Amino acid sequence: MEKVAIPPARVMRIIWFGFVLSGVMLIYLIFLVPVRTPDTVDVAVETGITIIALVDIVLGFLAPRLLARFAKPVQEAG
Repeated sequence: MEKVAIPPARVMRIIWFGFVLSGVMLIYLIFLVPVRTPDTVDVAVETGITIIALVDIVLGFLAPRLLARFAKPVQEAG
């Protein structure tokens, strides 16, 4: 039996689907598992965590494009 490599685009779609599915499952667990602490976190801490998370999401989408601008092209030896 001949082994054939999976196309990279398909591998990336599978990985993307796994990340999206894990995010959806984590959100589901947040609502499913009851909170067992009587005290809540200060509003400033909640706001800080939310802002950091949103900045991380935006950087995750924009960083590859920004870094590609400054990357030097690889010269092929030949």
